[in-house]
Amino acid sequence: MAQSHRNTSKVASGDRLVVEWNEMFSMGQGADVGFVYQKVPPGVYQFCLEEVDIFGVPTGVKTSLSVRVRVPLWETPWFWVAIAAILISASAVGSRHIASKKMRREVLRLKQLHVLEQERLRIARDIHDDLGARVTQISMLSAVAPDNSSFPQNAREDFDRISRMARDLVAALYETVWAVNPENDSLYAVGNYLRQMTGQLASRPS
Repeated sequence: MAQSHRNTSKVASGDRLVVEWNEMFSMGQGADVGFVYQKVPPGVYQFCLEEVDIFGVPTGVKTSLSVRVRVPLWETPWFWVAIAAILISASAVGSRHIASKKMRREVLRLKQLHVLEQERLRIARDIHDDLGARVTQISMLSAVAPDNSSFPQNAREDFDRISRMARDLVAALYETVWAVNPENDSLYAVGNYLRQMTGQLASRPS
Protein backbone atom coordinates (compact mmCIF):
# COMPACT_ATOMS: atom_id res chain seq x y z
CA MET A 1 0.00 0.00 0.00
CA ALA A 2 1.40 3.41 -0.99
CA GLN A 3 0.43 6.74 0.52
CA SER A 4 1.33 10.16 -0.91
CA HIS A 5 1.69 13.42 0.94
CA ARG A 6 0.28 16.44 -0.93
CA ASN A 7 1.23 20.08 -0.10
CA THR A 8 -1.89 22.20 0.13
CA SER A 9 -0.15 25.57 0.48
CA LYS A 10 -0.74 28.29 -2.13
CA VAL A 11 2.10 28.83 -4.55
CA ALA A 12 2.85 31.58 -7.01
CA SER A 13 4.54 31.53 -10.34
CA GLY A 14 8.34 31.26 -10.02
CA ASP A 15 8.24 29.69 -6.56
CA ARG A 16 10.57 26.78 -5.96
CA LEU A 17 8.83 23.69 -4.57
CA VAL A 18 10.19 20.63 -2.87
CA VAL A 19 8.02 17.54 -3.44
CA GLU A 20 8.38 14.59 -1.07
CA TRP A 21 6.92 11.17 -1.69
CA ASN A 22 6.62 8.94 1.31
CA GLU A 23 5.69 5.33 0.84
CA MET A 24 4.98 2.76 3.46
CA PHE A 25 5.01 -0.91 2.66
CA SER A 26 3.45 -3.51 4.93
CA MET A 27 3.70 -7.27 4.63
CA GLY A 28 0.44 -8.94 5.51
CA GLN A 29 0.54 -11.52 8.28
CA GLY A 30 -1.23 -14.76 7.58
CA ALA A 31 -3.53 -16.61 9.98
CA ASP A 32 -2.15 -18.99 12.60
CA VAL A 33 -1.52 -22.42 11.23
CA GLY A 34 -2.09 -25.50 13.34
CA PHE A 35 -1.52 -29.20 12.80
CA VAL A 36 -3.29 -32.07 14.50
CA TYR A 37 -1.57 -35.45 14.80
CA GLN A 38 -3.90 -38.33 15.52
CA LYS A 39 -3.02 -41.77 16.85
CA VAL A 40 0.61 -40.94 17.39
CA PRO A 41 2.52 -43.96 18.75
CA PRO A 42 4.09 -43.52 22.19
CA GLY A 43 7.60 -42.13 22.15
CA VAL A 44 9.71 -38.94 22.19
CA TYR A 45 9.35 -36.56 19.22
CA GLN A 46 11.48 -33.53 18.30
CA PHE A 47 9.77 -30.66 16.47
CA CYS A 48 12.24 -28.29 14.76
CA LEU A 49 11.56 -24.76 13.42
CA GLU A 50 13.93 -22.86 11.10
CA GLU A 51 13.59 -19.21 9.98
CA VAL A 52 13.91 -18.23 6.30
CA ASP A 53 13.79 -14.88 4.55
CA ILE A 54 11.30 -13.81 1.90
CA PHE A 55 13.30 -15.66 -0.69
CA GLY A 56 13.24 -18.92 1.26
CA VAL A 57 16.89 -18.69 2.24
CA PRO A 58 17.57 -19.95 5.82
CA THR A 59 18.67 -17.19 8.15
CA GLY A 60 20.35 -19.56 10.61
CA VAL A 61 17.79 -19.04 13.34
CA LYS A 62 16.51 -22.37 14.60
CA THR A 63 14.50 -23.67 17.55
CA SER A 64 13.18 -27.04 18.59
CA LEU A 65 10.58 -28.52 20.94
CA SER A 66 10.75 -31.95 22.52
CA VAL A 67 7.41 -33.74 22.99
CA ARG A 68 6.88 -37.02 24.80
CA VAL A 69 3.80 -39.06 23.89
CA ARG A 70 3.01 -41.32 26.81
CA VAL A 71 1.40 -44.74 26.67
CA PRO A 72 -2.35 -44.56 27.41
CA LEU A 73 -3.21 -45.48 30.96
CA TRP A 74 -5.34 -48.48 29.99
CA GLU A 75 -2.46 -49.91 27.92
CA THR A 76 0.07 -49.99 30.75
CA PRO A 77 0.72 -53.33 32.51
CA TRP A 78 0.49 -51.87 36.01
CA PHE A 79 -2.98 -50.48 35.20
CA TRP A 80 -4.41 -53.98 34.72
CA VAL A 81 -2.43 -55.22 37.73
CA ALA A 82 -4.05 -52.47 39.78
CA ILE A 83 -7.49 -53.34 38.38
CA ALA A 84 -6.95 -57.03 39.22
CA ALA A 85 -5.77 -56.12 42.73
CA ILE A 86 -8.83 -53.93 43.24
CA LEU A 87 -11.16 -56.68 42.03
CA ILE A 88 -9.46 -59.28 44.25
CA SER A 89 -9.60 -56.94 47.24
CA ALA A 90 -13.25 -56.13 46.59
CA SER A 91 -14.05 -59.84 46.24
CA ALA A 92 -12.20 -60.64 49.48
CA VAL A 93 -13.95 -57.84 51.35
CA GLY A 94 -17.32 -58.92 49.94
CA SER A 95 -16.72 -62.56 50.85
CA ARG A 96 -15.62 -61.58 54.34
CA HIS A 97 -18.69 -59.40 54.77
CA ILE A 98 -20.98 -62.22 53.62
CA ALA A 99 -19.22 -64.73 55.89
CA SER A 100 -19.44 -62.34 58.83
CA LYS A 101 -23.13 -61.76 58.15
CA LYS A 102 -23.77 -65.51 58.01
CA MET A 103 -21.80 -66.01 61.22
CA ARG A 104 -23.86 -63.35 63.01
CA ARG A 105 -27.07 -65.00 61.85
CA GLU A 106 -25.80 -68.39 63.00
CA VAL A 107 -24.78 -67.02 66.40
CA LEU A 108 -28.20 -65.42 66.79
CA ARG A 109 -29.89 -68.68 65.80
CA LEU A 110 -27.80 -70.65 68.32
CA LYS A 111 -28.63 -68.14 71.05
CA GLN A 112 -32.32 -68.45 70.30
CA LEU A 113 -32.01 -72.24 70.25
CA HIS A 114 -30.17 -72.19 73.58
CA VAL A 115 -32.89 -70.03 75.11
CA LEU A 116 -35.55 -72.38 73.74
CA GLU A 117 -33.76 -75.45 75.13
CA GLN A 118 -33.37 -73.82 78.52
CA GLU A 119 -37.08 -72.99 78.57
CA ARG A 120 -38.01 -76.54 77.62
CA LEU A 121 -35.72 -77.87 80.34
CA ARG A 122 -37.28 -75.54 82.91
CA ILE A 123 -40.80 -76.67 81.97
CA ALA A 124 -39.78 -80.33 82.10
CA ARG A 125 -38.17 -79.87 85.51
CA ASP A 126 -41.23 -78.08 86.82
CA ILE A 127 -43.42 -80.91 85.59
CA HIS A 128 -41.07 -83.48 87.09
CA ASP A 129 -40.87 -81.69 90.44
CA ASP A 130 -44.60 -81.05 90.74
CA LEU A 131 -46.15 -84.03 89.04
CA GLY A 132 -43.37 -86.36 90.10
CA ALA A 133 -43.86 -85.49 93.77
CA ARG A 134 -47.59 -86.15 93.55
CA VAL A 135 -47.12 -89.43 91.70
CA THR A 136 -44.48 -90.50 94.22
CA GLN A 137 -46.93 -89.81 97.01
CA ILE A 138 -49.56 -91.92 95.26
CA SER A 139 -47.02 -94.69 94.80
CA MET A 140 -46.07 -94.65 98.47
CA LEU A 141 -49.67 -94.70 99.67
CA SER A 142 -50.68 -97.44 97.28
CA ALA A 143 -47.57 -99.45 98.24
CA VAL A 144 -48.60 -99.70 101.89
CA ALA A 145 -52.25 -100.43 101.13
CA PRO A 146 -51.72 -104.16 100.40
CA ASP A 147 -50.38 -104.62 103.91
CA ASN A 148 -53.68 -103.49 105.39
CA SER A 149 -55.59 -106.67 106.19
CA SER A 150 -58.87 -104.80 106.43
CA PHE A 151 -58.92 -104.27 102.67
CA PRO A 152 -60.31 -107.02 100.48
CA GLN A 153 -57.88 -109.07 98.45
CA ASN A 154 -58.95 -107.61 95.13
CA ALA A 155 -58.55 -104.06 96.49
CA ARG A 156 -55.03 -104.81 97.70
CA GLU A 157 -54.18 -106.19 94.28
CA ASP A 158 -55.50 -103.01 92.69
CA PHE A 159 -53.42 -100.89 95.04
CA ASP A 160 -50.39 -102.93 94.11
CA ARG A 161 -50.97 -102.29 90.40
CA ILE A 162 -51.47 -98.59 91.13
CA SER A 163 -48.15 -98.52 92.95
CA ARG A 164 -46.33 -100.14 90.03
CA MET A 165 -47.97 -97.77 87.53
CA ALA A 166 -47.00 -94.78 89.68
CA ARG A 167 -43.38 -95.91 89.81
CA ASP A 168 -43.38 -96.38 86.03
CA LEU A 169 -44.82 -92.88 85.64
CA VAL A 170 -42.09 -91.39 87.83
CA ALA A 171 -39.47 -93.20 85.72
CA ALA A 172 -41.08 -91.88 82.52
CA LEU A 173 -40.98 -88.32 83.91
CA TYR A 174 -37.30 -88.77 84.73
CA GLU A 175 -36.61 -90.00 81.21
CA THR A 176 -38.44 -86.99 79.75
CA VAL A 177 -36.41 -84.52 81.80
CA TRP A 178 -33.20 -86.35 80.91
CA ALA A 179 -34.04 -86.28 77.18
CA VAL A 180 -34.71 -82.53 77.00
CA ASN A 181 -31.63 -81.59 79.03
CA PRO A 182 -29.01 -80.20 76.57
CA GLU A 183 -26.23 -81.27 78.93
CA ASN A 184 -27.03 -84.89 78.02
CA ASP A 185 -26.35 -84.38 74.30
CA SER A 186 -23.14 -86.36 74.41
CA LEU A 187 -22.01 -89.95 73.91
CA TYR A 188 -20.87 -90.19 77.53
CA ALA A 189 -24.31 -89.15 78.83
CA VAL A 190 -26.07 -91.67 76.57
CA GLY A 191 -23.75 -94.46 77.69
CA ASN A 192 -24.30 -93.60 81.35
CA TYR A 193 -28.07 -93.56 80.83
CA LEU A 194 -28.03 -96.95 79.09
CA ARG A 195 -25.92 -98.36 81.92
CA GLN A 196 -28.48 -97.18 84.48
CA MET A 197 -31.40 -98.56 82.49
CA THR A 198 -29.62 -101.91 82.07
CA GLY A 199 -28.98 -102.08 85.80
CA GLN A 200 -32.62 -101.34 86.57
CA LEU A 201 -33.89 -103.98 84.15
CA ALA A 202 -31.44 -106.54 85.50
CA SER A 203 -32.50 -105.84 89.12
CA ARG A 204 -36.19 -106.42 88.44
CA PRO A 205 -37.49 -109.82 89.52
CA SER A 206 -38.43 -112.11 86.69
